Amino acid sequence: MEFKKMKNIHKPKKKEKISSEYDFLNHIIFIGTLSVLLFLYGYFPTGYNETTWARAGDIPKYVERTRIKLNEIYVPMIKKLVVMVIDALRWDFVDGEENKDYMPFTNDLLNNDSGCLYKMKVNPPTVTMPRIKAMTTGTVSNFLDIVFNLGASSVGIDNILWQARKYGYKSIFYGDDTWLKLFPNEFYRSEGTTSFYVSDYTEVDNNVTRNLNRELDKIDWSIMILHYLGLDHIGHTDGPFSPLIKPKLREMDDIISLIHADVELWEQQGDPTLFIILGDHGMKDSGGHGGASLEETTVPLIVLGRSCTPKYEEIDQIDLAPTLALLLGVPIPYSSLGKINLEMMDEMSYSQKLFALYYNAHLLFQKFQKKPGYFETNAYKNYQNAMKLHEAWLTTQSSSNEMVDDIIEMYEEAIIEIKDDLMSNLLKYDLHSMVTAMIFLCNILYISISEQSTESISAVKIFIACFVNYAFWILLNGAFGSEAYSIIFLPNRFDVYSLCIAIVGFGTTIYNCYLCAHRFLPITKLKNMSSLEGLLAIGTLGHALSLASSSFVEEEHQTWYFYWISLIVYITFRHFKLIAKKHYLKSFMALLLLMITHRILRKLNSTGDKYAHLPDIAGWLKEQDDNFWMSMILISGLVLLIVIDVSFQLKHHKMSAFIFDSAISILVYIRHAINSSVIKPSHNFSSQGITEMYIFWGVTLLYSMYMFLRVVNAAKNNKQFLNVAMFSIIKIWIIVSCILHRPYNVILLPAQVLVSIIIHGVTKNQATLNVKMYFYLWSSNAFYFYQGNSNSLATIDVAAGYVGLKSYNPILIGLFLIINTYSAIVLGFLLYIYDCTLQAPISTSTTILAACRRYAFWRLVPMTFYTFVTSFQRYHLFVWSVFSPKLLYESTHCAVLFAVMFLLQAVFLCNDIITKRKKNIS
Repeated sequence: MEFKKMKNIHKPKKKEKISSEYDFLNHIIFIGTLSVLLFLYGYFPTGYNETTWARAGDIPKYVERTRIKLNEIYVPMIKKLVVMVIDALRWDFVDGEENKDYMPFTNDLLNNDSGCLYKMKVNPPTVTMPRIKAMTTGTVSNFLDIVFNLGASSVGIDNILWQARKYGYKSIFYGDDTWLKLFPNEFYRSEGTTSFYVSDYTEVDNNVTRNLNRELDKIDWSIMILHYLGLDHIGHTDGPFSPLIKPKLREMDDIISLIHADVELWEQQGDPTLFIILGDHGMKDSGGHGGASLEETTVPLIVLGRSCTPKYEEIDQIDLAPTLALLLGVPIPYSSLGKINLEMMDEMSYSQKLFALYYNAHLLFQKFQKKPGYFETNAYKNYQNAMKLHEAWLTTQSSSNEMVDDIIEMYEEAIIEIKDDLMSNLLKYDLHSMVTAMIFLCNILYISISEQSTESISAVKIFIACFVNYAFWILLNGAFGSEAYSIIFLPNRFDVYSLCIAIVGFGTTIYNCYLCAHRFLPITKLKNMSSLEGLLAIGTLGHALSLASSSFVEEEHQTWYFYWISLIVYITFRHFKLIAKKHYLKSFMALLLLMITHRILRKLNSTGDKYAHLPDIAGWLKEQDDNFWMSMILISGLVLLIVIDVSFQLKHHKMSAFIFDSAISILVYIRHAINSSVIKPSHNFSSQGITEMYIFWGVTLLYSMYMFLRVVNAAKNNKQFLNVAMFSIIKIWIIVSCILHRPYNVILLPAQVLVSIIIHGVTKNQATLNVKMYFYLWSSNAFYFYQGNSNSLATIDVAAGYVGLKSYNPILIGLFLIINTYSAIVLGFLLYIYDCTLQAPISTSTTILAACRRYAFWRLVPMTFYTFVTSFQRYHLFVWSVFSPKLLYESTHCAVLFAVMFLLQAVFLCNDIITKRKKNIS
């Protein structure tokens, strides 16, 4: 009777302990994710653009007190405009010494002074959608446009196309359908091209040229915009040094020649026409784009058809909108921060040039004068002096070129200074949101590393926790000084929405304080920590601290490569001393193989910033015309996956696993054969891979159902349910990653699994699971960079997002990109959890949940520290080129890992139910 009584007492406590582990993990996941999103909201505010639209009445009619005859001064200089955008056209494709013969016709025009070449500077992020917005609105896009690039929505601010349509110009468009999503109502005629096959660099451009040939014979349009995608696709698949680049540029050159012939004809017929050719962004040496390297941010702007100054003038991409507005005789978009380019307006009279500069300066000054103390700036003095001299020149009608030059110089100095000031202060950081997020993250860090106290909680402890949080809040806001204001809680917009946010924030703060007060740091465990575990913890913390340096951020892969090989060498040395024992001899040989594998895999893809241009294995494989070695690498990776899977299956499952694995491997190979990445079979694939991908997903679904039945069977028979479930999840993740990876990266999947096998072998005798966690954490980061990833947005493999799609689906595209990019990170975590189940197969989910909580802690350490780094470095020279991209990577890393942890809890809960049922039966 006494035994039954004790049994009834202890049962609820165990259940409560398991329940509390779920509660704490979910709190870490949800509040951690909320904090990251809140910080991103404060750091990347989206609502800073002007909503005013320029009208004819906004064009100034007076310079000081002197009236301007607008009908004589501000008139259209051209009747037709042709804009040809060649996606990812690098500067050296036009001006490079080695590439002079790539575009012979265009270079002949430039050499004969029949056109002008300008060096155009592009702001990051260097992806298409924000670049189009910059060209048409004249304003700098928000950095988060790199995310919105997957699902572009219409432009909601003033732009050159809206102004042109309002003033009677009829615009037509052919090319990248991003334009049609941004400007759905601005084109008189249009046809978008959407290529979901990055290997297609022919048809996607032929569709544009087909429409061009028809439009050149029509006279009912005023503005024609063409956007060619083929060059960009070649860059994504083969890089800028591919032999495919030259014929593609020759094709573009032929199109320029075709259009130029009609431009000359229109000129003879009395229709002055401007023809400009430009790149929306450049291309990194690796072929991607999105970052801030010189190759990505420098593009050519070629001007044909009008008189211009043939010199290598450097202009900003945002300067295009006000310049075209003046040439068309329409109001400059109100949102524009650009400076007009007088070199493109040689035919203008002095009166027109001076008024154009005055109008440009006047528009910018309207925004500039909202800044406190603007009248003390040199820009204001130059603007005032220029206006006075301008008025004096208008009054006297002096013909002195020297006076005009002085006025132009003063106007340009004022415009440049105002423009730079406005651009530097364009973003308004919501520092209150950022500080709140930073405090929440610090709370979550403490909750994830501490343990629950058995003592009853007191109001004093809660008060102390609240006081510490408040003191931290005051300290951080004091550090930010007068800048610490909130976009959410502006005095003039404190509504129900803001009140709800305030209540949620206050409630979260109180609950965090309650949890912190109810927990304590296990100091005794820290004292009992082994020397190896202590070194691993210090090393992981050291990596987080290294992110304060922009150079360490750019070359982060070097940190993980050094850590990983150092750890391998250390463990190898320990096993060398015990080599006499047979078990340790096997482990020693495996570790030696691991060192050799690391040396090879780190050369698979050159990454980082300083050494990304160095030759690598992937580059060498792409250069082989016959694709023999690329095929061998892919086949080797697929065969290894089959061998590993079959060898770890139970005897009665080996044949079915072999059949499914072989079918999937064949389909993966066919997917790459269709893209001409590997040797093609004799069969002709006419569906561009869509049918084959449908078959792949069908086989994968069938395999998933088969694995699900095995999991259900394990649950019924109470046989290691958690092991079978985790094994099945890992298999599905590898299969999906396999189809999305580049052919030479598929070998990384079996390599990472083999590494996990070695880790399991060398750590299974460890007293705790903590050391094992560091092994998986470090190795997964190393494999992440083996894949070619970096902290530059240019290394995102965009092609992976469109695998097997026949229509535009931003959700699937985003999902595929995330799976492909973070494949090694998630696989490393899944393998760690699976290893934990092998080491403690009969335990409840408490052990696994604790392992998840520790893993979440070390994921949040660099994230939390980096929020402090980016906050205090927000005016750093490399804030947009280095720190901001890394912040997006860190945030996505957290979101992906937390999502996986949350979804895995369904498996853990099922395991608890099965374990409980098993105990009841026994």
